[in-house]
Amino acid sequence: MPKYVVDTNVYVEAITTDEGNAALAAFQRRCVPLLFQHSTIAQEILAGARDEADYREYREDWVAPFEDLRRVITPSHTTWTRAALIVARLLHQQLRRRSHAHAGRARPRSVCVRR
Repeated sequence: MPKYVVDTNVYVEAITTDEGNAALAAFQRRCVPLLFQHSTIAQEILAGARDEADYREYREDWVAPFEDLRRVITPSHTTWTRAALIVARLLHQQLRRRSHAHAGRARPRSVCVRR
């Protein structure tokens, strides 16, 4: 069964515009059994609070419901470091493709970390 995590930019749109709020609410109604919150997204939402009152409101509206339902995804340290390795490899591949496409130009320096 798929799991959905809504990205921070969608929450920002929902917090700042009526249209964004309506769109997110409609999506949530359709997908409620499949929705989860990611710890990073929760942190980004809460960090956007202008003051403690906003913080409490954002937490109550956008974070606490997922906590109450035990639907918070928090990757382990190993998962985060593995993700960093994947990103490093993808960047290295992208740089290699660019350097081959621009033969004759100076090659960009890159580092590829291999496990």
